[in-house]
Amino acid sequence: MPLFTAVGAAIFGAGTFLAGATAFGLQVAAGVGMNLLAQQISGVSSDRPSSGPGFSVQGTLGSGADHPRSFVMGWRATAGSLVYANTWGNFGSAPNAFLSQVIALSDMPVRPADEGLVGLWVNGEFCTIDWDSALPNLGCPVKEYFGKSIEETDGTRDHLWVKFYDGTQTEADSFLTGTVSSAERPYGSERVGTGVAYAVVTALLNDHLFSSAPKFKFELSGIPLYDPSKDTSVGGDGDQRWDDPETWGGDGDHLPAVQIYNLLRGVHYKGEWLYGLQGVTAARLPAAHWITQIEKCREAVSKPGGGTEPRYRSSIEIFVNNDLASAIETLLTACQGKLTESGGVYKLYCGAPDEAVMSFTDDDIISTEEQTFTPFFGLSDTVTGLTATYPSPEEGWNSKPAKPIYRAEYETKAGGRRLLADVSLDAVPYDRQVQQLMREALQEAQRARRHTHTLPPRFWPIEPGDILEWTSVRNGYSGKKFRVDGVVDQPNLDVLVDLTEVDPADYDWNTGSHYVAPVIGPTGIVRPAAQAIAEFDAQPYIVRDGLGLPRRATIICTWDPQTDDVTGLFYEVRLAANHDQIFRGRFNAPGAASGIVPQDLLPNTAYQARGRFIPGSPRPTDWSEWVNVTTPDASFSLDDFNAAVRHEVNTKIAQIRAEIDASNQLLATLIADQDAGNQEDKARVLHEIIRARGNLRAAWTKDISVAVGPNSALAQAVEQVSAAVGNVEANLKVRFIAGVAPEGALAQYDAVATAESAMAGLSIVAFDDGMGGAYGQVRIIGDRFYVTGTGAGAVPVFIVDTEPETPKIYLNGDIIAPGSITAAMISAGAIEAILAQFDIANITDLTAANINSNYAIYNFVARNVAAFNYTGTYVQPPGGGSAVSHVTPDLIDKTFVADARTNGIVMLIGVNAAGLGGIGSQTVINAWLVVTQNGVPIFDNYVASSSSSAAPAIGATIQQYLDVAPGSTIRVRLYYRLNRAVPGNSTPNNIVHTFSFTSPAGGTSLVLLAPNGT
Repeated sequence: MPLFTAVGAAIFGAGTFLAGATAFGLQVAAGVGMNLLAQQISGVSSDRPSSGPGFSVQGTLGSGADHPRSFVMGWRATAGSLVYANTWGNFGSAPNAFLSQVIALSDMPVRPADEGLVGLWVNGEFCTIDWDSALPNLGCPVKEYFGKSIEETDGTRDHLWVKFYDGTQTEADSFLTGTVSSAERPYGSERVGTGVAYAVVTALLNDHLFSSAPKFKFELSGIPLYDPSKDTSVGGDGDQRWDDPETWGGDGDHLPAVQIYNLLRGVHYKGEWLYGLQGVTAARLPAAHWITQIEKCREAVSKPGGGTEPRYRSSIEIFVNNDLASAIETLLTACQGKLTESGGVYKLYCGAPDEAVMSFTDDDIISTEEQTFTPFFGLSDTVTGLTATYPSPEEGWNSKPAKPIYRAEYETKAGGRRLLADVSLDAVPYDRQVQQLMREALQEAQRARRHTHTLPPRFWPIEPGDILEWTSVRNGYSGKKFRVDGVVDQPNLDVLVDLTEVDPADYDWNTGSHYVAPVIGPTGIVRPAAQAIAEFDAQPYIVRDGLGLPRRATIICTWDPQTDDVTGLFYEVRLAANHDQIFRGRFNAPGAASGIVPQDLLPNTAYQARGRFIPGSPRPTDWSEWVNVTTPDASFSLDDFNAAVRHEVNTKIAQIRAEIDASNQLLATLIADQDAGNQEDKARVLHEIIRARGNLRAAWTKDISVAVGPNSALAQAVEQVSAAVGNVEANLKVRFIAGVAPEGALAQYDAVATAESAMAGLSIVAFDDGMGGAYGQVRIIGDRFYVTGTGAGAVPVFIVDTEPETPKIYLNGDIIAPGSITAAMISAGAIEAILAQFDIANITDLTAANINSNYAIYNFVARNVAAFNYTGTYVQPPGGGSAVSHVTPDLIDKTFVADARTNGIVMLIGVNAAGLGGIGSQTVINAWLVVTQNGVPIFDNYVASSSSSAAPAIGATIQQYLDVAPGSTIRVRLYYRLNRAVPGNSTPNNIVHTFSFTSPAGGTSLVLLAPNGT
């Protein structure tokens, strides 16, 4: 029976305990030497007890302190073993919204970053790690978990991150020791994971994406291996050296011959043995032979879709409690390999048979010794077809059955029987190579001819695995190749050999004609399509008060309420003009068909709204299209102001109406008084020009009258021009009035222009009732008002709209008010302050949706220093004149931390110290300011001063800009310094002078403003 991966009689190659064995005995011994997979084909069970996990892909996350160490060779997926897990952090109102897991992947270092971790599977779905968008703490986001719906945020957030350590790290992850660690689940700084490749995976809670803790498979490129074919010093070609692991790694990491070589020499980490044989030297693995076998694995063959790939590759995850023989046998299945040991020397034979090392004829066979010949297999050993399983990366590294191989010609030879063998190719995740191995094995399994005989002493050098050529007239062979499966050295130096026929043609492979693309089953999570919202609409809506009066403009959203498993609606509102988002919210009314947006919107403004269902069970939902809607024209009325403001406005209106009534009454009295006077007291001049033709008419009139009565005097002039065509008329009338009566004095000018329904006019009134009541009034009639500057066109300053119940004035331009603007309510998209000048700022409360300013005002900045009294002394010594200086205690001492948005502060210092007394002449008073940043002075000088011969006074406001660093500690101190020239003192003793100065109630103020990026 030929071998699928015949270890053959390797262990019997040079021993003497079978001396004198018969040919039959050698056949039996060679048969017992079959490896695990050869036994699967032949039906012979292995007597070797298994230990540790098998060699299929470990798809289940391991855990526990007794979990055995492991490492990966080649491209392999593993679930790893859980080292640590904890929940932490808040997201919105949800506590413990993040889950972080630390998963050990290999107990030996692998290649760094994306060269070591080459793939990720999450819950059975292959995912892409965004290596270019790494965050310092969380790591790299997983692209497939970006943009999924979570509440109303909809597609703006990552939900899964991966951070990978290749095993060369020297300190613990600071994110784990700081953010993730807790008192209940500590993660200390000593948890470095030296030599361990591990991943930190963090997931953000989301019912749509994770129904439970996510499960992972990590695709690793495996540990770097020593490849003698890349070592020039042993006959290869390259810079790798056995004694320098830093030089290891390359394409040989994926070749079974390289992997077996490293297992036989032992796997070590920093000189410490971890797995494999111990103490095996390079001499026991002949470099020239192993390089030949490595190159056979590296041989380029065509791959599906174009290009080439190595003939034999393999991958395996080995746990340290796996027995070495089983691990090597698993790798041998990936390369049709046979491993022999002779005299402590290990040799590997891969794939097709090598060239013959010796040849012989019938004449060389010792005819006096026993010979056996097996020309064909028994029925129990016959194989006509193969089935196999292998790990399929395309299907989540799950075990996949390969396409079976059936050969009709083999079944015919077996009497029409289909005799199948099943093998496991756990180390081969490459579907093309699986089909190649199956074809090679099935064809080699037909080589039934097996001879056992004795050859003379010149064949002493042959070893198991060698190829011999036999030319035999008796058997009809001409240079036929046989593989040596067993060798026994006889006492007389003859050699007993067990030979099995081989044929290099069995290993012919043509991808184009032999490969059949496998059917790949779907993998990953089957997520339902996002649910669309039905019949969403948005309409204008007016909010009315208890009297039914319109008070606010807003929007009402409507939708189909007959939708199952829906608990409400998310909605968004934005401006139609620039798409700025105005409001986002939700309606928590499962059975409702509508909802009113609870947000004051601008009246008569174009908006857009959209909605999305809130599902009852976790599933994605889609936004509707944006719906255009214009809010109704519901502006503010007097009812929107508080009672005090309403009272003030109503009082002013009543006062104006009373004044108008008084002036109208005076005019009526004047006219009546003149009517009661004598005719002689009146004089009148009337001029009139009128032309008319048919329905055309034009006229000019001027009427002047003056009169004096018993108690009054009145002068009046009226001038008018008019034109008419049929019923269409235009008029301009101007009136002048001046009158005095006991009720008061009145001067008035009126000018009114009418053109059909259009009207514009001006009325100027000056009135005094003689009892302390006097006013001047200018009344303008019109709906558009223009101002024309020199050399400029007319500009509409404001527009009056009298159509609604409450007339409106629309301003066109900027309002610049050096004083104050007082209102119960200001509704504006933005309030911008360009410059503010003030002595003392006193703000109790300020609420606004948006305030734009070049300055951010600190909450302490407006600090007023109350009036103070200060008394000090200075000494006048004997002798000549001198100067004295006296410094007061700090009047202001404030420390604060500069805002993170700030890169400077502006200081406005208002000094008011008028009326300082008791100081004397020739005195200078300075207001001195000291500013330090983190204890280092950045300003130290006087900011205002005054000198006087008697009582100096200070009154100044200055502005000083200083650069400060965001986050630095700023201290501001303000005090006064007195300097005085002292005349000579003729007395023999010091003279002590007492002085004082007092600030009035205005005191001294200090205002600090911090500009945002200015």
